Amino acid sequence: MHVDGRTARAQRTRAAIVDAAIECIDAGDLRPTATKVAELAGVSIRSIFQHFDDVEGLYMAVTDAMVNQYGDTSVQVATDGPFEERILKIVEQRVSVLEQITPLRRLAESHQSFSPAVAERLRSGRQRLLQDFERLFEPELRPLSAPARALRVDMISMILGWPAWDDLRRLGGRSVEEARSALEMSLRAVLAQPIE
Repeated sequence: MHVDGRTARAQRTRAAIVDAAIECIDAGDLRPTATKVAELAGVSIRSIFQHFDDVEGLYMAVTDAMVNQYGDTSVQVATDGPFEERILKIVEQRVSVLEQITPLRRLAESHQSFSPAVAERLRSGRQRLLQDFERLFEPELRPLSAPARALRVDMISMILGWPAWDDLRRLGGRSVEEARSALEMSLRAVLAQPIE
């Protein structure tokens, strides 16, 4: 596909703006001003709003770029392995993902209250994870009634979700290994609870 010079320049400018916003976020500024982003990108403020309808549009482009950077974060663990093996594998995978997505999640957490699009992405991401967890632990969940099963899956999501990880790592000051152990112990306890 042929791209003319003007289109190529516009694409480069848009990418520079998104990269500058990500640089601010990586440095801890979760709500950088348009002035700061423009300065880092080497463009005018006017240029930002030529490429994005509003600030939310810029944040959505940043979110998309960061999601693409992390690739597939869905659960990639076989469902037919022994219980203990599945516990260890899911925790290992989640630890890797949670460490990687922390900048993106901090951004999303800070924007969800005023960005319906970000809030919806968080909700849909959680729903996908719930389905993954239910599939992965189907043998343990099968004997439960539908309400008890849904509650147990919610508990798994609480344990393996980013908020718990951030609480352990940032607020609790736990190392990756300590936090990993906490996830493993919590997951075993929830799944070993008596039925109903």
